[in-house]
Amino acid sequence: MKTTIDLPEDLVTAVKIRAAQDRRTMKEVTAEALRGWLKARKENSASVTTSEPTLNPEKMKRLEAFRVYRSHLQKNPPSEERRTSLTDYLNEALEDRQTFGGREQAQ
Repeated sequence: MKTTIDLPEDLVTAVKIRAAQDRRTMKEVTAEALRGWLKARKENSASVTTSEPTLNPEKMKRLEAFRVYRSHLQKNPPSEERRTSLTDYLNEALEDRQTFGGREQAQ
């Protein structure tokens, strides 16, 4: 099957040179590279699904709460006024986090 891919010129040149040295076609080298990438992704995803989650339990709870809240917002979108208020609040929280580096502010 033919396809067109826009690749960096230096990469194509290096692959062409190596393919010629190995007496192989670009088609063969590209197919081998893509198969290797797919195999690595498959092996990687298999190990990820069997490993322990990388988030601690507290972060997992917050992530699940976020997913529930996002689902709720998709079904019941806030009014424009409420959306503006929430956006302002979140922007302020983000600024505070950047200012204080995620540490609690002194009250």
